[in-house]
Amino acid sequence: MTSYLYGLVVLVGVFFGVYGLAGVLRSYALHKNIVDRPTHRSSHTADTPRGGGLSVVIVAIVCGFLSAGSEVFNYPAFLLLPLLLVAGIGVVDDIKDVSARTRMCVQALAALMVVYFFTIPALILPGVKVPSELVGLIALFAVIWSINLFNFMDGINGIASIQAILVFLCFSVLVYWEGGQTAVSAEFWLILASACAGFLVWNFPLARIFMGDGCSGFLGLLIAIGLIDLLCASQRLFVAGLIVHGVFVIDATSTLLVRLFNREKIQNAHRDHAYQKASRCFNSHTVVTLGVGAINLFWLVPWAALVALSAVSMWVGLVAAFSLPLALAYYFKAGVKSA
Repeated sequence: MTSYLYGLVVLVGVFFGVYGLAGVLRSYALHKNIVDRPTHRSSHTADTPRGGGLSVVIVAIVCGFLSAGSEVFNYPAFLLLPLLLVAGIGVVDDIKDVSARTRMCVQALAALMVVYFFTIPALILPGVKVPSELVGLIALFAVIWSINLFNFMDGINGIASIQAILVFLCFSVLVYWEGGQTAVSAEFWLILASACAGFLVWNFPLARIFMGDGCSGFLGLLIAIGLIDLLCASQRLFVAGLIVHGVFVIDATSTLLVRLFNREKIQNAHRDHAYQKASRCFNSHTVVTLGVGAINLFWLVPWAALVALSAVSMWVGLVAAFSLPLALAYYFKAGVKSA
């Protein structure tokens, strides 16, 4: 009973710690004129301070240092270094533009450290076994993509925070279901969900401060770490975790592939993601963000649960779950250049 009470106190403390720190960062950003000014590619119409997600990064890193190696809220201390690298380069980019090459080099280094930490197993696909060495190489590029994917999807009010909260909560349940045989504990994923909830208050339904690249990249790396951690424990749970992240994975990946096919300069900013087009279609960030949350809760989570419980085949569940996000990406013409 005492441990549960302690855990609850920590989660509440994390929530209000992030909420209070985000308010301080907002005042600082306004004072230093660190604001995001809308352009024709933006989904916002007013100058808004940015970098508020640094509150999530700071609280999560502090909790990581304090809890590393402990039985409660466990977190491998080694993984804090790549997280700090990604968050750091993102924060610098929020304040002063950093070249794409520099960002990619830092992200690649962080990804290499993450993949090196884990003993990645072979992957069993229908009719074929992918050796662990190849899975590790794929994981390296997947980690880099996850960092950028989350940044690309952080474009309307609340969408990134709500996605992170749901994914972290599901990771917590999956880790608990596995019996804790993972590098990151179920309790620490709860801490991260609570931290994102503390920031969400500032970012939804109206954005009084933006998350910023420092936090979006940090969260993208955390999700990649969580998926690799689940893969090392159970391929079935990895697929379940991937399903929960389906809206972001499908939207960002389909947009990138379409833009590559159309020979667009993928390094250029745009607003051609399905969620961005949907927000213009409905003339509302709130409708789209809540819609994504609803798809997650009522479509993706049930399919993830069926896979985790072995009620359906992993690959059948993955294809069925991703069918709806794929249909929506097609409907809103993800990646097709807006007029």
